[in-house]
Amino acid sequence: MENFDWQGRRIAWERAGSGPAVVFCHGTPWSSWLWRPFAEALSGDFTVYLWDMPGYGRSSKDPSHAVDFGVQTEAFAALLTHWGLERPHVVAHDYGGAVSLRAHLFHGVSVRVAAAGRRGGDPAVGIAVLPAGQAAPGRAGPRAAVHPRGAGPGVHR
Repeated sequence: MENFDWQGRRIAWERAGSGPAVVFCHGTPWSSWLWRPFAEALSGDFTVYLWDMPGYGRSSKDPSHAVDFGVQTEAFAALLTHWGLERPHVVAHDYGGAVSLRAHLFHGVSVRVAAAGRRGGDPAVGIAVLPAGQAAPGRAGPRAAVHPRGAGPGVHR
């Protein structure tokens, strides 16, 4: 686990694997731990990045620090700059999806994919990480997709 010091906060993050960058953004009240099985599955073909938003998981939780939507968006944009990533794949859930979208709209963060589903409390069901413009394959392979709980290739719920 590494830490990124940003505006008096400590943001916990980790990286694994090699290949194109995939950044996971958790929702609330989750942490990056939610994405660990997916990151492990993809790390053979991608460089995966997990991070805990300020106020969550292993990141600092100083009660005097704001953790609102704007702060989380700025933290995400700053982390991408810190990591030197341009146009990574982004897989997001819940609040993390809104944070990554806002970073794109208001901070010029360019991403390739931002997709995750939610059903009955399952944080991620039927996610796919594909290069821009590539259709889902006829069958899941380690480079293409992770489909937990029986979802088929290309299924987004």
